[in-house]
Amino acid sequence: MAGQWRGDLSKRPDEPEAAAGILRYFIEHPEAADTLEGLAHWRLIERGAHWTIEHFAEALAWLVARGYLKQMSKPYADRIYSLSEENLEQAEKYLAKKGGPKD
Repeated sequence: MAGQWRGDLSKRPDEPEAAAGILRYFIEHPEAADTLEGLAHWRLIERGAHWTIEHFAEALAWLVARGYLKQMSKPYADRIYSLSEENLEQAEKYLAKKGGPKD
């Protein structure tokens, strides 16, 4: 079940599996801004990740709730996500604690 602890000691029980990979992408591309579907396409198709749209939605919500990403809504458009520069230092510290593979 998504969001349920799977025994991985490197992540907290409520942390979505895709969170670190998505945040890493935004830190590596600080000017990036994209929709859920755009991010999923990039990660799923071009990088061969094994996550579903639901994994991405859960991870994006988690990252926004912690202030690592911003979410913008515009009329007649999907939500757009981007890096929250105000919390860049905390985001980098989170990723430094994660270590491990980049994706």
